[in-house]
Amino acid sequence: MEDQVESNSSFNSDSDKLINSDSGKPVNVSDVEQVSQKEKEVKEAMEKEAKEREAKEKEAKELAKEAKQKEVNELAKVAKEAKEKEAMETKKREATPTGRKEINNPFEAATSKVSHLVHWENPIHSGIVLATGLSVIIYTSYYSLISTYFALIISLLGLNWIIVIGKKQFQALSSTEYTNPFESLIDKQIFERAKIEKYLNIFVDGVEFLLLEYQKVILVEDPSRTFKFIVFLYSLWTILGWFSIRTLASIVLVLGFSVPTIYRRKQEFFDEKLNKMRGISNSYCERATGLLKQHTKGVVEKGRNYAVTKGWATKEE
Repeated sequence: MEDQVESNSSFNSDSDKLINSDSGKPVNVSDVEQVSQKEKEVKEAMEKEAKEREAKEKEAKELAKEAKQKEVNELAKVAKEAKEKEAMETKKREATPTGRKEINNPFEAATSKVSHLVHWENPIHSGIVLATGLSVIIYTSYYSLISTYFALIISLLGLNWIIVIGKKQFQALSSTEYTNPFESLIDKQIFERAKIEKYLNIFVDGVEFLLLEYQKVILVEDPSRTFKFIVFLYSLWTILGWFSIRTLASIVLVLGFSVPTIYRRKQEFFDEKLNKMRGISNSYCERATGLLKQHTKGVVEKGRNYAVTKGWATKEE
């Protein structure tokens, strides 16, 4: 019995060892399993690294594709804007007689800002502008602008004088060298030539644009436009007989900040009424233009006939 137990134990101990055919040394089974486990971990790490590399490459390709698409869209947008600008300039050249000077409207940016204010897109800014305008109008009804200007200048000069003298006395008491508190501002350049030229060009463009538009109205380039301008001037002349300029400015300011909001809320109703009034005014303008052309034509014919009778011109002319 003891011999059988010993044989079984020896068999079990021998089974835990393998004979290496090359070296003839025994190899432990647990070492083989550890090696295989390590190989498996290395393989999984390599696969994970390959997947991460593939994901990064895919992400880089997508980013490059998005950047390229964005660049293409920007180029298309720039090309579209350039094409629209060229078409607008071509249309303007076709509609404008040769040799006439045309200036782009320099008030477009200001018009958009005013529209932003009167439509109350930012209530805080609109409220501040409206309150400031009304405050200035009310203030100028009691005090003149010239008196206000001189009062501010005198107050500012007196305050600066007090500051300079006070600092001078304080430095004398503390036995320190006197320095003007506004030394940094004294040597500072007041105007920058580039900014002056920029704003001066804007001012000149604005004045020239207004003069050209006024010239078109005065020389009756568009009879209906000139007629509307006459009606506007006559209405303004009549209204100024009823109200002072300050009162009229207050009314215009309040209406300017209230009418656009009311119109936006009741747009359909006002559009219907405005279209009807526009049709009536256009009919009157056409009628007035026709009468003007008719009488002008008669005067021209009479003048031509008179010139022919006097021998100053021939009938063919």
